[in-house]
Amino acid sequence: MRKYDNYFIQLHEKASQIEGQASSFKAKSQLNNLNSLFYTYYGNNLEASKYSHKLYLLFEEHPIIKKYNVNGYNLAINNYAVSKLHMNDFEGAIKLFNQLDSKEVSNYEKMLVFQYKAGNQLSAHLALGNINSISTFIKEIEDGLLVYEKYLSDLFKVIILTNLSEYYFWAKNYRKAKRYTSNLLNEAYSEIRKDIIRFMYTFNLIISFESGDYDHLNYLLRSYQLNSKLKNKNILERWIESFIEEALKTTKLTASFYVNKELELLNFALKTESLKEGFDLKKFNFLIWIRMKTDTKSLKEIRYEFNTKDLTGYAKDRAKQLS
Repeated sequence: MRKYDNYFIQLHEKASQIEGQASSFKAKSQLNNLNSLFYTYYGNNLEASKYSHKLYLLFEEHPIIKKYNVNGYNLAINNYAVSKLHMNDFEGAIKLFNQLDSKEVSNYEKMLVFQYKAGNQLSAHLALGNINSISTFIKEIEDGLLVYEKYLSDLFKVIILTNLSEYYFWAKNYRKAKRYTSNLLNEAYSEIRKDIIRFMYTFNLIISFESGDYDHLNYLLRSYQLNSKLKNKNILERWIESFIEEALKTTKLTASFYVNKELELLNFALKTESLKEGFDLKKFNFLIWIRMKTDTKSLKEIRYEFNTKDLTGYAKDRAKQLS
């Protein structure tokens, strides 16, 4: 049982008992928000999205409240958009994020909107492979980071720095990708999203590999192998470690090298349901990265193909293409 199971179950049961009786905006909004949190906590994305949508519509049905409670409305937009992210409706999420209102609100509320855009909207753009079309948006994020950084929650700092590092990686600006990764790893975020912090050590290897800085990559690999924070490495961490070791020993990396490595990953993906350890591609999609080494399709085209299938379906289809 997870830490807050009893608490969430009790709240959900009470909410279910009074849901049909709620009539005021306040009561309805609190119930919709509670139900959305409950289903999000238990990974039921469909139900979570339904209640996030109901909360968003509640504001749309009350224009006066929407006008004078901009912060509440922005939060409802963000939560509904995030639910769409979980459902892989990235374009729908971006449309919602574009409705966020940062005009004529307090500086604190402007900072909240910045967090939603830099953390969540940028995640949607990355999931779609929107790299060449969002340079203006990225500049807004970087400018906003300079203004709001000392006021941001550690959680959003981690997400924003990770997003910016990934954006510049796909944009092939490895110097800036390294800068944001280093900023993240040099900060004390030990209790905030340990999974992301751990992943960034792995991502750092990939960035250095792509930049061609093999001397530094040798140093990073040794540090990675000895890092006490990376004990009990998972599938993807061990695969990257092996990939880098082989790449450093190989005089010339051919297309067949990358194809064989992609097939290894696809095989892991096909076995993921029977494995005890996870095969997490949400922080960074290794399958898309390794495919880009040999495929002529654009990042956006490959992303679309990946987003419209489940992991098993994608892995089977891609393995057939390579065979």
